[in-house]
Amino acid sequence: MRGFLQRRSAPATVLGVMALVIATAGGAFAFGSGGVITVCVSHSGGALYQANKCHKMDKELSWNAAGQRGPAGPQGATGPQGATGPQGATGPQGATGSAGPQGLQGLTGDTGASGPIGPQGSKGDTGATGPAGPQGPQGDTGATGPTGPQGLKGDTGAQGSPGPQGPAGPQGSTGSQGPPGVVGLTMAAGNSTIEPGVVYTALQACSSTDDTAISGGVLNQTSGTNNWSPLDSFPAGNEWAEQIANLSGGAQTFTVYAICLPETDGDATKATRARHGAARIR
Repeated sequence: MRGFLQRRSAPATVLGVMALVIATAGGAFAFGSGGVITVCVSHSGGALYQANKCHKMDKELSWNAAGQRGPAGPQGATGPQGATGPQGATGPQGATGSAGPQGLQGLTGDTGASGPIGPQGSKGDTGATGPAGPQGPQGDTGATGPTGPQGLKGDTGAQGSPGPQGPAGPQGSTGSQGPPGVVGLTMAAGNSTIEPGVVYTALQACSSTDDTAISGGVLNQTSGTNNWSPLDSFPAGNEWAEQIANLSGGAQTFTVYAICLPETDGDATKATRARHGAARIR
């Protein structure tokens, strides 16, 4: 690795040389703009000279004619008090003061003679209405007027609350015997609680995902109420759906059940699906 050393003059030495040069030159160097002295340094011997442009190979050198301002010195001691000066001239007159309080009222003078009657004045504005007098006695009843035309039909009133449940009706006659059932049908059931005033679709899945729901139904498990409505029911793959409307003022519990057919490819199973695919049980 290569390197080099460069010798530099100390700042004090440079300032000393510049002061010596200025003193030797007898202050003959003129100040430039801003109090800066600019001279040329001869490359041979280091002589200083002023010129508009330094000679070739000579260097230009500039420095301030005056150094930086030093810090402010400490405040001097307070001097002795001076002698009392002469009295000043009289000042201008002050502003007028505020008025004093009102004096006592003088005695009442004698009454003067009555003057002549003046002309009649114009009519004044009507005064405000006075308060109402007491109510008079009731008059005799007038004759009955003719009957007016019939008014328009009023709006339909709000629906009244449901009446009490009626007594149970007589038992119906026994229905005809249904077609023979299919061996292997299964049933799955579950409960759903429906809040009042809500239409809810309850789904009941078969016990196996391979089974197909072919029928189903719903039973109300809440005793003492019949204020509900089964809106719709339909199969949905291996689930049976019941759409129920709770029309009562309280929650009701319903049991939804699904009749399921095992998943086989036999002709008897296909016929059973076709026969029971849209069956609904209430």
